[in-house]
Amino acid sequence: MKKQITFDASFLTTSSSISNMNHTFRRSSSLLFCLLLLLCYACGPTEKAAEKARTNKLNVRLEAAVDKVNPLLKGPAYARYVANNVFQTLGAFEPQTIELEPLIIKSIPAPYTVKDGKYKGMQAYDFEIREEAKWDNGTPITAADVNFSYKTVLNPLIVNPFSSYLEQLKGMTIDPSNPKKFTVYQKEYYFLAIEALCQMAIFPKYNYDPQGLLDNVSLEDLADPKKRDLLGKQDKGLQEHAIFFQQAALNSDKSTIVGSGPYRVDFLDPAQGVILVRKKDWWGNGLRAAIPFMAAFPDTIHYKLVLAEDAAINMLRSGELDIATNITPANFKKLEKEPEMAANYDFNLQWAAIYNRIMINNADPILSDKRVRQAIAYAVNYSEMLNDIQMGMAQQTIGPIFPNHISYAKELVPYSFNAEKSKALLADAGWKDTDNDGIADKVIGGKKTPLVLQLMNTTGVGVGDLISASLQTSMAKVGIKIDLKPSDINKITAETMAGNFQLAASASSSHPGEIDMSQNYHSKALAPNGDNRIRYANKDLDAIIDKIKITPDKVERYKLFKEAQTILYNDVPEVFLYAPGFRVVKSKAFDCQLTPMRPGYMDVLAKLKKQK
Repeated sequence: MKKQITFDASFLTTSSSISNMNHTFRRSSSLLFCLLLLLCYACGPTEKAAEKARTNKLNVRLEAAVDKVNPLLKGPAYARYVANNVFQTLGAFEPQTIELEPLIIKSIPAPYTVKDGKYKGMQAYDFEIREEAKWDNGTPITAADVNFSYKTVLNPLIVNPFSSYLEQLKGMTIDPSNPKKFTVYQKEYYFLAIEALCQMAIFPKYNYDPQGLLDNVSLEDLADPKKRDLLGKQDKGLQEHAIFFQQAALNSDKSTIVGSGPYRVDFLDPAQGVILVRKKDWWGNGLRAAIPFMAAFPDTIHYKLVLAEDAAINMLRSGELDIATNITPANFKKLEKEPEMAANYDFNLQWAAIYNRIMINNADPILSDKRVRQAIAYAVNYSEMLNDIQMGMAQQTIGPIFPNHISYAKELVPYSFNAEKSKALLADAGWKDTDNDGIADKVIGGKKTPLVLQLMNTTGVGVGDLISASLQTSMAKVGIKIDLKPSDINKITAETMAGNFQLAASASSSHPGEIDMSQNYHSKALAPNGDNRIRYANKDLDAIIDKIKITPDKVERYKLFKEAQTILYNDVPEVFLYAPGFRVVKSKAFDCQLTPMRPGYMDVLAKLKKQK
């Protein structure tokens, strides 16, 4: 069992009600004082929560350690949630409509075809950065910062999940008369072009490349795959910048983390959490009326690392947390019925674009056989997961696309537990229980080998332990022995990236709309250079993914998405389990906006209610 890490007392809000009463009562009223003291303790969670709500400080549960604040570098999703309040992008999705809206830029540009010159025939986008947009040192955000940020994404020595989104990028020009105006050129139509260009984090060049290490490398050269690879091997500036940009000192020291967002990092400790403090003179303060979702209401956001669910529940009861997600369904329903909890918290189920899966290492000698992967898919007790573990707060899914989206392949029948079919597939692959020990075996290299697979799983967090136990039980019924390897989210990410795994229970977030499947399933994105950590390669799927990118007709694109899902469904490069609803517990002291985008809520828009 993991030891729960506690916070330094200086971070906690304390009640002064007892000391106030001591000043009120005389010694002759000691009996009355004792009675009132007992009543004070009896009120417990209600009074504590109310006391904490008087300060505009939002306390949010973290379920994974955050050791750096940099939205470009690989890490757990929780690190990105934190970074999103420190850094900004050119545009962002409005949390309710999920429509792309401008942030740093004045408007979302429409594409047009270049008629002449160097970029003739290419798609172009004209941008202009807001006049108000500036960095913390008072200097304006300019096109040079955007150019630098795109170059950083494309640096082949900085492994990140976003570089493939810029595959069509060919160049960028800056208006010589206005450093805030620029044009980006794309080789051809890309269905997520504007979303990709607007969703890259923009970094201040003065802070993240103070020596100008990338000055002699053009964005155009980095956009060329052949030149990019060659530069990565030969250009010292590119090499030195990769080291500088990824160093821990730059991304974990509060004094060196600089973004254009409404918050700055005030405290960061992987063992405890992160504290963000709102900037008083933030450049976007005057834009709240025009862009409501650009508001930043809490004075302080304290992300507290709380791994154990029991600890999280206790902190909810004591009012030490204002927002917590991923409470197990059973506890979520139980807490919702408690009068004191119901008086202080709202319990919301928010459907969002996330799915749970069993990642499969397709490069593993045993798991490279499609029949074994299919057998695993038929050996999962989906009914138990959906009805008993998730208690109806999840829907089964057949692939990575949000089940409510029009391009989701509803015609494909989800896998269900079928022991006979699973055993038949294993037998066809040469796996049979020849010694009647309950475990299938096969002679490999002249040696009888039992079918024992190792599953990396999170423990003590959410439903991880319940899912793992279910898999062990159902797999055993078909002759597959599952050995658990408990790990935290960061460890699972690192090990799957390195290929040191067989199976891994994991969750993946996408987008409520259309998605680019390249990052997870294209052979060009094979880990460790890309995010295809399951090491799956299929030429037919590659061709479909490539075609989706350049198909402007939505109807035709949706057909291609369904073809892609059919390949994944049949090949089973990973087992898709279900799409869960976000179980969000949020304090009634705040008006907090929910969203279909992960993590299911907008902490930055949590507005403290007026005290009655």
